[in-house]
Amino acid sequence: MTGRQVITREWSPGVELPMTVQRVKGDAQIEATRGKVALRYGPLVYTVERADQLRTDLPLGRAAVVPEWRGELLGGVTVFRGRWQGGTPMTAAPYYARANRTGVPVREFPRGEGAVEYAPAPPKAAEPMPRPNRPRLRGKDRKMRGSG
Repeated sequence: MTGRQVITREWSPGVELPMTVQRVKGDAQIEATRGKVALRYGPLVYTVERADQLRTDLPLGRAAVVPEWRGELLGGVTVFRGRWQGGTPMTAAPYYARANRTGVPVREFPRGEGAVEYAPAPPKAAEPMPRPNRPRLRGKDRKMRGSG
C-alpha cells in the first residue's frame, strides 16, 4: 500500500472535499523545529506574514484556527483566522502565496545564517571539455593502432 488513493471521476463546480486545519508539532529532537507548530490544510502548509500582523514570532494560542475564503486576496485564497497566545488576531496564508503583498523580501534565516537567492543568476555556459593529451603515434605504431 502506498498511502495514496486514485480518484477517477468528472468534477463539477461546487464539489467540496472536507478538510480540517491541522496543527503539526515540530520534532522535539530537532532544535530548529522544537516548540514550533506548522498549520496544514489538506496538502497545503500555511505561513504567517507581516502583511497581516506586526509580529510573527509569537506562540499560537489554543483557540480554534478556522479557514476563511478571501476572494479579493491574491486572486482568491483560503486564509486561517486564529489568535496568538496573548489574544491578538492571527492570520495565516498558504505558503505558496507568501511574499506577494508587502514588497519586502522574506528573510529565510532570521538569525543571520544566510539568505536564499530566489532568482539566481543563470548558470555559466559549459566550457568545452579539453581534449585528452595523447602521445603522437609514429610509423609502425600508427599502422598497428589503425588496423584494429
